[in-house]
This record gives sequence, structure tokens and C-alpha cells, in this order.
Amino acid sequence: MKKFNLHFSIKVLGSKYRELLNILDTEQQSVLPAGCLSRTIYKSIENLNALSYLEVWDDLDVLKKSMEGDRYEYVVGAIKNLSQDWSIEVFEQIEIDKFQKVI
Repeated sequence: MKKFNLHFSIKVLGSKYRELLNILDTEQQSVLPAGCLSRTIYKSIENLNALSYLEVWDDLDVLKKSMEGDRYEYVVGAIKNLSQDWSIEVFEQIEIDKFQKVI
């Protein structure tokens, strides 16, 4: 089964760090939408202002559809308003033998 990772890379300064972390933690602990397998928050051990928020999905179409909903708007709105810099990417899990055939 393929998996798709929705990855937010976030840089936050000052008191906004704790506020955003609380919002992401609340989101992480809420009920997972259909198709979302997990949510995880990572903090950098090298840059104290850096966070990553990762969702793992089992269906790319369902992931894309979720990005049109209120939950997505809430999370992205919080990230936009509280971060100094951020980016979003979707990664597709690949198997190494398939990857080597592409190279």
C-alpha cells in the first residue's frame, strides 16, 4: 500500500512557538479524518525555532480533498499567522527497488 506524507516545515520565533505548538498538538490528538493514518509533530534538535508537522495518508485523492476543508484551513491559517517562515510538500512513499529503476 502506498503512503503519502503531508509535510509542513515551520520556523517560529518567540512566544508564537508555544502557541503554534499547542494548536498542532490539539490537532494531532483530534480524531483522524478518513484516510489519515497518523499525525506527528517533530521539533528540531539543531534549530530551536523549527518544527515539522507530518500527516501520513493512504490515499492521495482523499488527502487532496482534505486540503479543501475547514480543518486544513484552520491548520494552515494558524501556521501562516504564527510562523516566520513555512513550506508544505506532499511526499509519496517509494520502494527502493522501484526508485533504483527510475535512476
